[in-house]
Amino acid sequence: MVVGTTPYTDTKEAFPLDKKTLRKIAFRSFFTHAGENAETAASTGWTWAMEPGLKKIHSNPQDLAISLGHNLEFNDPSYLFSSYVMGVVLSLEAQKADPSVIRSLRTTLALAASGLERALVYGLWLPIMLGAVYSMVSSGNAWGVVIVAAVSFILHVILRFVLINVGYKGGTASAEKLIAKKDSWSKAARISGLFMTGAIIGFGSLLTGQIGVHGLRASNAFLQPMVLASQVVPGLIGLCAALVTYWLLTRKNWSMWKCAILLIAVGFVIGML
Repeated sequence: MVVGTTPYTDTKEAFPLDKKTLRKIAFRSFFTHAGENAETAASTGWTWAMEPGLKKIHSNPQDLAISLGHNLEFNDPSYLFSSYVMGVVLSLEAQKADPSVIRSLRTTLALAASGLERALVYGLWLPIMLGAVYSMVSSGNAWGVVIVAAVSFILHVILRFVLINVGYKGGTASAEKLIAKKDSWSKAARISGLFMTGAIIGFGSLLTGQIGVHGLRASNAFLQPMVLASQVVPGLIGLCAALVTYWLLTRKNWSMWKCAILLIAVGFVIGML
């Protein structure tokens, strides 16, 4: 017998997992990457998290060994959506699908979830949160950082326990939808995050300009156009860059890499002037 490739002996569909077991797996999913290594990535922590559900699904010891075996193979799930991937895999395990099918879907879904996570976190979530606490951070208030960390942690915990139920109930249907629309959702997240970044830059430049104007008026100084330009123009350049990039992404269907290269080139030219 080759562990991980032999079909299950007991092909009768298992009883649905109870909510208590799913919550236990979701809690264990926080430690998925604790045993990460160069050979099998996070498979050790992944299998440890999945163990309570796999034991209830596979009453046959031989089938349980096969299931644990293929789950111990290389696996690099995302941090944010790992519980969702676990739910889908558990759904397939309960249906006693062929282990080779489960392995293929697990790998594909993990890659899709990782790509979507990067787009959502770095392209959308962080710009939104930084924009929300911009005024606090710009004034030197450290509570802005605390708020970002606390809200991010709370939402992360909620998503862990919600997504495992979504993945388990939706099964392969929800997995196929995620894989099929991953690129569209990733692009939408990046564009939304870019729009938020442009708004932050515009707000920052406006605030800086207002501070400069009030400061000059308070000192009864003459409002010199060059002084105002030096305060406002840098922010306007960033705002224009965000708007142009948004136009290229939505109207010209450019990739993020092409936009990044263009911005680097333009920034280099401006810096040389």
